[in-house]
Amino acid sequence: MPSVIDEILARADIVEVISSYYPLKKAGKNYRTNCPFHLEKKPSFTVSPEKQIFHCFGCGAGGNVINFIMLQEKVERREAIKILAERLGIKIGREDARILSLYKLLGEACQIFHNFLLSPIGKRAHDYLKERGITPETLKKFSLGYVPSGKAWFNELRKKAGSDANLIKTGLALEREGRIFPYFWDRVMFPIFNLSGKVVGFGGRMLREGEPKYLNSPETSVFEKGKILYGLNISRGEIAKKKTAILVEGYMDLLALYQAGIENVCASLGTSFTPHQASLLRRFAERVVILYDPDEAGQDASLRALESLWNEGIKVEVVILPSGDDPDSFLKHSGKEKLLQLLESAQDGFEFYFHRLKEKEQGNTRKIMERCFYFWQDLKDVWMRDTLIQRGAELLNIDVSVLKDAWKSFRKKKWSTVTESLTLPAKPEEQYLLSLCLNFPSVRDRIFTALSLEEIEDPTISRIFALLKEKKDDPFSLSTFLENLEDKERKYISALLLRGIPHSDPEKECDDCLRKIKEQRTRKKIRELQEKIRRVEKGSEEEKNLLKTLQELMRRDTA
Repeated sequence: MPSVIDEILARADIVEVISSYYPLKKAGKNYRTNCPFHLEKKPSFTVSPEKQIFHCFGCGAGGNVINFIMLQEKVERREAIKILAERLGIKIGREDARILSLYKLLGEACQIFHNFLLSPIGKRAHDYLKERGITPETLKKFSLGYVPSGKAWFNELRKKAGSDANLIKTGLALEREGRIFPYFWDRVMFPIFNLSGKVVGFGGRMLREGEPKYLNSPETSVFEKGKILYGLNISRGEIAKKKTAILVEGYMDLLALYQAGIENVCASLGTSFTPHQASLLRRFAERVVILYDPDEAGQDASLRALESLWNEGIKVEVVILPSGDDPDSFLKHSGKEKLLQLLESAQDGFEFYFHRLKEKEQGNTRKIMERCFYFWQDLKDVWMRDTLIQRGAELLNIDVSVLKDAWKSFRKKKWSTVTESLTLPAKPEEQYLLSLCLNFPSVRDRIFTALSLEEIEDPTISRIFALLKEKKDDPFSLSTFLENLEDKERKYISALLLRGIPHSDPEKECDDCLRKIKEQRTRKKIRELQEKIRRVEKGSEEEKNLLKTLQELMRRDTA
């Protein structure tokens, strides 16, 4: 069953399979546990995600994922293959011949499309790729092609297919009202290969105006977009060598980087990056640099990719390109060296993650934490969760003990009531200003310049502001800052941050709060003056002076 074995070895992740039986602990780039096949006190059973093998240095058991299932389930090789095939949803037996025929047909289609691209009929597509900077060597290496308009080529492929049903099963054709039509037409074609080097689908780029600009093959029995990374069949050697993968979104981005000599690159087919793709990358990479488009959609996609990669214990960094660029365009106008500099100085994944969540949730700490908690509860790597708690506390300006307590409450399903019992004094503008000060250090000078401590009525907030002002030139760490506070003040800050006041425009909100506090201060003085005037002798010099001051304050209040 050669094709089934190839499919199993391409799709089964040995770490995932073995960890479904026994807990594995990270040990450098490998994983370890006590050997399940002999008694031992110290773990010597080692699993390599990069090489997709296991070995016990105690009893000598070893091999690939099929060998593990043979030992674990105590079955013959053929039965082990069946177990894995069933687990992965791969059909065997008579279905195997059908799968082989689909691979064969997709390979033939790939060659036909490539020949079209190199022929006069593909001149427009060839010119387009040339304009985009794609060289003949890259065309050949990635087997790029072209599908013309019309049905002449399609009829040729129908003859090779043997039946229209096979064309539909490969995703090369679709049926409407009893008639068969080509799925792709007048598109530059990017064949998609699995790790075994077999064509499983295509991506097509439209040459004329219209939508969708890019079109992927539909899901078939041999093609699932969420389980394949474009270019990985070619770049995996370089990724394994550097232990680092650069993750981009689309075909042209990948081709541009690879052609420029940045060969440790793969693409997520323009779709959301999936846990399966993360598991696939873990076989070859210990570190991933995400290089998506810098727009909102690209940054949100980076956020989701981070979570999937962290779940596999992979170190992640993020590059944010200048607005309006993508990796391909940046490479063209700024050059390889500039891009390499950006890749070398990539932003720490934790910093990007929490900064992006702050933007999305408008600084609402409670919502940010809730989003984190839903992710953390599914994390396979407990060490990664501990790191996230420590870094999250640091980057969200929350005391780590507060974050841990909130996490415990969430796990006990008491999260909805965590903040209900938190009581804060009824001075909303002052609370808002303190929240801004703790969440956005950039507004502190603005606050301290415009507001004197005497204008803050709440004594707890006034004391906190006094300490913040005293240490305004020092690097801010909430954990360190809390050490300077009394218990009451620490609880106040924890309550305030857990309450999660939303912020969308810190500078404007800061100015609004300062204006309201000034207005309240003025009105309080007006009330105090009015009370004094009622108590002094009418017509006296004192009354005249008080009335003059009152008029000035009232004019200022209505200005």
